[in-house]
Amino acid sequence: MQRLGVPCPKSRTFDDYEIVLRYINGPSVTYPAVIKADGLCVGKGVRFAFNRQQALDIINDFMIRRIHGPAGEMVIFQECLTGPEVSVIVLVDESGMVALLPSMDHKRLEENDQGPNTGGMGAIAPLPFFTEQMVDEAAARIFLPVLGEMRRLGCPFTGILYAGLILTDEGPKVLEFNVRMGDPECQSLMMLLDTPLAEIFQAMAENRLLEVAPLRWKPGFAACVVLVNRGYPGKYENGDIIPNLGRSGQCGIPANDPDWYLFHAGTAWGGDHWRTNGGRVIGATVRPATLPDAIKSANALASVVCWPGGQFRPDIGRKALQLV
Repeated sequence: MQRLGVPCPKSRTFDDYEIVLRYINGPSVTYPAVIKADGLCVGKGVRFAFNRQQALDIINDFMIRRIHGPAGEMVIFQECLTGPEVSVIVLVDESGMVALLPSMDHKRLEENDQGPNTGGMGAIAPLPFFTEQMVDEAAARIFLPVLGEMRRLGCPFTGILYAGLILTDEGPKVLEFNVRMGDPECQSLMMLLDTPLAEIFQAMAENRLLEVAPLRWKPGFAACVVLVNRGYPGKYENGDIIPNLGRSGQCGIPANDPDWYLFHAGTAWGGDHWRTNGGRVIGATVRPATLPDAIKSANALASVVCWPGGQFRPDIGRKALQLV
């Protein structure tokens, strides 16, 4: 990204513990700093250091204690960017690129973006403040240069490319790339997508994605509120009964309405009840006509489903309302 001029935070990468210590003890680090374990950490490999001691503690966790296993062999120090986060996801094949609706994930555990980072506590889509023109600008400045460079290097990309962006005073900058739909963004997007997903994927597999474009979308806004086990993203216990789920795995409120849906993530059928079986357990997802209604309805659904040992963020989407 730096070579291509793609906007991204300044960063340094280290794979030697002693060199990292010298860097932390030197004059180059500015706080707050973002420290990442360079590997798969189930959404838990990003930490914030607000001073030197916190940076040392994080490096010890990653590189010495190996709390994320081999992912901690290499760490990245990044400039801490501030601003709203936006997820822009594109579909790519040899025929071209098609963007999905922009969405917003909420990664911190607690209300008002407090607490540790998680794999995602909820998402909304589309975003009234992130216009189609802004999506086009992200395509021109971020996606097209990266995809073009991959072709030039002999490894052209086909599939789903997700860019996590942060809207800074200097414009959108890339926080991360993923090669998947995004969780919980996917739940909100699936409530809105009207073009059959199988039709889209078949076209991508046959390099004729542009034949199904432009994609069709249902009207309204979708909000997903993720219910998690208490203790997540740290230690938690499985096996709690989720009493308000019927055998079908839906709570039945409102009955048979396709615009209200529960996406199961960390559940297991215990023979008599659904039980918790993971950190992030269920995504309560709705699609009303307006964003305020989506936020209100998703919270209402989450409240009905939540079990005594569960929790969720009641402010999913609230920040987007403030940006309109």
